[in-house]
Amino acid sequence: MDTRLLRYFVAAAEHLNFSEAAKSLYITQPALGRQITQLEQEIGVSLFVRNTRKVKLTVAGATLLDQAYEILAKTEAAVNQTRQAANGTIGSLQIGFMGPFESNGLPQLVKKFCHRYPNAAIGFNMLGQESLNDAIEIGSIDVGFTNSYGLDRLTHVAWKPSCFSKFSKPLGILVNSDHPLAHKKTIQLSSLAHEPFVIFSRTEFPLTYDHMYNTCLTAGFQPNVAAQTTDLESLLSMVEFGIGIAIHPELTDFGKYSKIRYIMLSDHISNYDSAIAWKTTNTNQLIPAFLEMLQEEQILI
Repeated sequence: MDTRLLRYFVAAAEHLNFSEAAKSLYITQPALGRQITQLEQEIGVSLFVRNTRKVKLTVAGATLLDQAYEILAKTEAAVNQTRQAANGTIGSLQIGFMGPFESNGLPQLVKKFCHRYPNAAIGFNMLGQESLNDAIEIGSIDVGFTNSYGLDRLTHVAWKPSCFSKFSKPLGILVNSDHPLAHKKTIQLSSLAHEPFVIFSRTEFPLTYDHMYNTCLTAGFQPNVAAQTTDLESLLSMVEFGIGIAIHPELTDFGKYSKIRYIMLSDHISNYDSAIAWKTTNTNQLIPAFLEMLQEEQILI
């Protein structure tokens, strides 16, 4: 059924006067009459009772009027949503991130994007590094907040460094405040060969694990891994409890972990950059919209 016929019918039903309805539609009265007749023939029922004095709806016409309002409203909504999807103002955006980003301004960025695109559905997914990189590569995550280590191995994945400081700061050592080394300002990694280490899980963060492990090997020793963990809070807890020390970028705020000290490594060991990555073949129009906002906020370097 042509929605144009429904619009003509609704106008006639609202005015109950073909002449006035025709004027509101900017067509002639005979033309409107022909369109109504065509609609009645298509449906197979009379929609109006016509006489020389007035026009009124039949029972069938009144029934159609209720449905016509709904059909036209849904049609208009479908057209608007389709246009919004094409323009990147509606749809779904799946954002993936590693744990440290959650406390480093990412939620505020997502909130701002939701305010800018209120019709967009946003998914917020915390994943381990390997799982996150895999999800970006297959396209189940649209934009990933990760680190640059290992991204060059992925197919059709682009990335840019970001200014998230937890990854861009130099590596150092986190120790319990009662540790014999806690008073030091700097230390060489090679002097820690006999220390127990707390490190991020190789299962969840294989690239991070390998980076830290290889950093120790470069310093001349194989690290004694006392414990592995899947999140920063657990790592800080284990350091505070004295289970081991940890290699980690400098933290400016330890929060509730007041018994942790940071010691700078004098080796000047390079850290990886924080990065924002996406699949270049992903056609989701919200990706460039989100990246544009990150550029405006000076998150992308």
